[in-house]
Amino acid sequence: MSLLLVSFLLIFLLGIVLLCVIFRWLICTLAVRFFQTALNAELKIKSVGLFSVQGVSIQFHPQHTLEIDRIWISSKLLNQDLPRYLALCVGETRIRFDLQAPLGPLVKKSEGKKHGKISVSPTTLRFLSQLLSFHISSINVMVLNIALSESLWHMTITGITLLLDHQSKRLAWDFSVGQLSSKVLKSSQLDICLAEVALSLLLSGDVSLPEMKPGCLSLSVRTLIAELHEGLFLSQLLLPPSPKKSIQDASECEITEFIQTETVERFHQLIPHKVKVEFDNTNVTLSMHSQKRHLNWTLKSLKVGYGRDDEQLPLKSFTPELSFPQSSLELLLEDGLLLSQSRQRILCVNTLKTTLQVRKTLDRHIAGK
Repeated sequence: MSLLLVSFLLIFLLGIVLLCVIFRWLICTLAVRFFQTALNAELKIKSVGLFSVQGVSIQFHPQHTLEIDRIWISSKLLNQDLPRYLALCVGETRIRFDLQAPLGPLVKKSEGKKHGKISVSPTTLRFLSQLLSFHISSINVMVLNIALSESLWHMTITGITLLLDHQSKRLAWDFSVGQLSSKVLKSSQLDICLAEVALSLLLSGDVSLPEMKPGCLSLSVRTLIAELHEGLFLSQLLLPPSPKKSIQDASECEITEFIQTETVERFHQLIPHKVKVEFDNTNVTLSMHSQKRHLNWTLKSLKVGYGRDDEQLPLKSFTPELSFPQSSLELLLEDGLLLSQSRQRILCVNTLKTTLQVRKTLDRHIAGK
């Protein structure tokens, strides 16, 4: 009897293992076929575990690749630092792109088929936002021939976290980046660095559902360190394109001399009701290595705030063609200092505050120190 029971358990375990192997093979096959038919890309997966996938490689072109070391699902039982019960985690991600290499259409168009919008029910969205958080360990981006031939743009982002919060008819998010560093190089006899920047940021906001209308937006950039080198100004990257004037362009400018109200309204619909931007501890350096000179600009704080009241009637007293919503804009700078290479002060700003208000009384107030 015991031998029969052991045999039954062994057969049961072998059946479970066989089902897992078939399930993994089926998932990989469906994923590869989807990328081939829908995105015109080649997908390779090294291994598939119970709650993880390792060695994901997506190739759109020999010069356009996306590689992910590992994708897994973690739990708060295993990691108490997670903000939600479950976390979708992505390991090191590498993106390679060459702008000079031809890129075919990513999505194959199907004739006679109309694809509707993908909609998610509010209950499902709220459940997922309370259950899941998204984390990416690092993203390494390399783009060749960006804006200039024989140029390289390299960017590394670490500590990426995305949190969603669904409440009633609004979807809020918190997006944070632990460290972002980027530089642009130009190949020549010696590699020349055109510009480099490093920062950390926190972005949060919300949108109304289902029309996805932006409500508020907050951006906080901390410890921004940027350096603009001499090669950036000598290259053709910042040169404007040569103007091409014609009689037809001149006639079109005369016809569209005034901006219409519809254009202003569409522009304001894209801007959230409340916008808050903060830069803390900014350091920008302009280097001229050939002349051994540089300028350094440091700023302790830069704050920009914008608010709009859509409940009030827009103002139409400026011009008959335009209507402006009642809004306010505020700019605040603290402790700005511009130094030369010999540490001499060129410009010093203690406090600069500017406020612009558009109200029913058409009051505009500007104050500065």
